[in-house]
Amino acid sequence: MNPTDYPFYRDSYLYSALIALLKPIPLAILLIAPFFSYGANVVDNSSGDQCGPCEEYCTLTIGYWGTHREAKGNNGLPGTSDLIPGGITISADCFGFPMTKHLTLDCVHSILPPKPEYDCGQYSNNLIRQYIGLYLNTLLDEDLGDLKLGSIRCIDLNSTEGTVQNLLERAAKLIVCGGYSTSIAEDMDAINERFDECQKNTNCDGSCPGECDEKPCYTVECIDGECVYTPRDCDDGDPCTIDYCDPVTGECINKPKDCDDGNPCTMDYCDPVTGECVNKPKDCDDDNPCTIDYCDPVTGDCVNKPKDCDDGNPCTIDYCDPVTGDCVNKPKDCD
Repeated sequence: MNPTDYPFYRDSYLYSALIALLKPIPLAILLIAPFFSYGANVVDNSSGDQCGPCEEYCTLTIGYWGTHREAKGNNGLPGTSDLIPGGITISADCFGFPMTKHLTLDCVHSILPPKPEYDCGQYSNNLIRQYIGLYLNTLLDEDLGDLKLGSIRCIDLNSTEGTVQNLLERAAKLIVCGGYSTSIAEDMDAINERFDECQKNTNCDGSCPGECDEKPCYTVECIDGECVYTPRDCDDGDPCTIDYCDPVTGECINKPKDCDDGNPCTMDYCDPVTGECVNKPKDCDDDNPCTIDYCDPVTGDCVNKPKDCDDGNPCTIDYCDPVTGDCVNKPKDCD
């Protein structure tokens, strides 16, 4: 770590002593160091100058920052509670003394965006927030910790020395021992944003890794490297059908609306304009004023019963007037 990251080192005898210790380091060690490998699966694009579609993360899995869930993650990936059920213990050597700072799971949840920055009894400054994000990313893919800072393209870093893991270690020392470095916080912020930008481009071309799983009643398409599922639209445009997708077969069902009210003497149907059920009484009128018309409540059939005009007097002629429908009881003419 650069000693100047610690304000209390500057202009002190500790700083002078540290410089004195570093001077005798053999040049051979500095010449050999670049030949050490940080991992066979890590892509080193430090020699390239073309900004590609997240090529430095071709071998890495999905990022943590943009898929944060307090309990479970997205696309089958673990969430915070799965990755760090006991929280995070940040360790560092402070002037020869090993020290730790523990952040409980609740604390981690409370200070990650979009949560408030103040919790756990302290202001969770940007350094702590970005440390958590980058640390969780390394848990999702161990190769990220070995990624050389110099190979990360398309972002500006204050320092390109070492690896992502080295950057985490420098931040841990500041967090545990006390201090703050704007440059380190900015570097972690930039890497988190770049990782989040590239998280779905594991094929390096914006396509979805592998094939998107088919789901009944959903259409699926790959958008910006992510499988996006949209509920299937089964609407047939008919307001008198109940439209839905069969969850087993995935086929659309357009079932006519059942408007039967259980009364055999009503005409039941669905209004094709409003989609509302109509239960209209059956019209049994036969246009004969001399019949009594009604619907049989058992059979639902129309009954047209001749009107009974008998007045019980044998000396009258009883009948129904076919014009008025009134009963006529005319005395018999015995003359």
